[in-house]
Amino acid sequence: MDIELKSKDAPEEYTEAWLAEAIPGDRLFYHRGILASDRERNPVVSRVARRLLKAEELGLVSLVQQKAGLGTYRYIAIRTNAVQLGGRAA
Repeated sequence: MDIELKSKDAPEEYTEAWLAEAIPGDRLFYHRGILASDRERNPVVSRVARRLLKAEELGLVSLVQQKAGLGTYRYIAIRTNAVQLGGRAA
């Protein structure tokens, strides 16, 4: 299932819920823009990105980006087959 995270969605809580419930192949479109510069200006974007980077380090997701237009990208987390410990994403 593909989910696009919107700023109105309580992105940090939604990201945690998605990590806990997503099945392999599910995709979370978690940001659109230029992530590096947007993280500097928006602490919520930074926290969501940091959480997904941690999930990638644990093997729970693969992080990819897709060109969305001139100078803008879509940032996507794809759930892997990795097992979650204790019933939720570590």
